[in-house]
Amino acid sequence: MLRSSAVGLALLAVWVRSGSEKQQTKCHCMNLVLCQPVARNEEVKKDKEVLVFDNGGKDWKHYMWSIITIVVASQQYDPELFCHAHAEGVQLLMKVTLPPVRTIWTKEKMTEWVNKQVTLVKTHQMDGINLHLDQVVIRYSPESKKITEAVQQIFTAIHKEIPQSKVIVNVPWSPHCLYGRCYEYAKFQASSDSLFVMSYLMHTTNTKDCFAKPNAPHDKVSSGISEYIKLGISPSKLILGVPWFGVDYTCKKLHEAGGCELINKPNKRTCNVKSGDTIPYKTIMTLLPRAVSQKFWENDLQVPSFTYMSQGKSHEVWYDNPRSIAAKASLMKKFKLAGIGAWTGNFLNYSDNSTVAMQTQNMWSALYNS
Repeated sequence: MLRSSAVGLALLAVWVRSGSEKQQTKCHCMNLVLCQPVARNEEVKKDKEVLVFDNGGKDWKHYMWSIITIVVASQQYDPELFCHAHAEGVQLLMKVTLPPVRTIWTKEKMTEWVNKQVTLVKTHQMDGINLHLDQVVIRYSPESKKITEAVQQIFTAIHKEIPQSKVIVNVPWSPHCLYGRCYEYAKFQASSDSLFVMSYLMHTTNTKDCFAKPNAPHDKVSSGISEYIKLGISPSKLILGVPWFGVDYTCKKLHEAGGCELINKPNKRTCNVKSGDTIPYKTIMTLLPRAVSQKFWENDLQVPSFTYMSQGKSHEVWYDNPRSIAAKASLMKKFKLAGIGAWTGNFLNYSDNSTVAMQTQNMWSALYNS
């Protein structure tokens, strides 16, 4: 899936001066121009953002680069990925998790942390930051306001130091205090270029009954986006995040009428709402041939599931496939969103097997051909 325009990627230890930095930084690309920030070329790229997370390794060599506009990488990314992304006109952002606000409570400590992130991004010559927030805070609390302040500071600092840069903030599928993340979401609009709405892991918020639930049902994906817009956040600021993974539940009992009853918490009558293992799409495709039953709902859920047996126990898997991803992608047009993004590119199988290759290509195509 690589385009022929990609340049040679042999590593070269040369030194180039980067922007306003007084110190020198190393460029690992054969073409030194590739170490400059990527300016979005609307004539080359598509009319919407297509973002993909990368967790390392060499899978990136098989991504569908013709549709990608942004790659978010960990700090242990492959240096060759940087050169190739820039050769394709794709921005590369570094994923950073905001530390507990108590550790950066003072103005001085917060400024110190922000400056470290800016230096890190500049040293790696990336195009911005993807900021992940995962702290439990009380609504309207000093901690919540401190998170707002930290997001604003890093947004201002990155844009001051790196031209054409982006700051994308990850937010839960709904702004209603999910997982205890009671942030001032409406204020993030002014302190970010985009909000990446993680429209998945919804099964962990199910507390109504002890039955397996989908990871990303269509109706909740749609309602979550609507709730952000109701806060006054412009749809053009929102990137819809979709899962390239599913959830494998071990059933306490598989009811004939349908439904995987979950195992309760030890010594408790309450349901373990986080039961189930998240598994990548490539693993799901190896389990599917073992399915003893399959379903695809055409109603509000619009996601497939199947059951299989393992070591004498029933399992139920809820997941997304090209059809359900395409249905979610259609919400971009409905709400006029900025784009779509997948977690993660590494969750697809890039083997040479023709059947597998088609499965993988269909998942990529579903992001854009909606």
